[in-house]
Amino acid sequence: MTHRELEILGFIIDGRANQHIARTLFITERTVAAHMEHIRAKLEAPTRTVAAVRSLHLALYIPRQLTEAAELTRNRRPAH
Repeated sequence: MTHRELEILGFIIDGRANQHIARTLFITERTVAAHMEHIRAKLEAPTRTVAAVRSLHLALYIPRQLTEAAELTRNRRPAH
């Protein structure tokens, strides 16, 4: 899974609609749908609900608060 796919998967697990995900990530709803197609294919899931459940069983869920904190930390590090 790509970072973006995991990010979108987190929104799906949180019960967010494609429209909300698209607005939050500054992408189109079609892009969200394409990512969902890839996620479902990788998890061999016929629906987004099954994808969400399988990802929880595989421990792929990363709460948004943690990813945001990691991004803040990464952005604060001095360049080498």
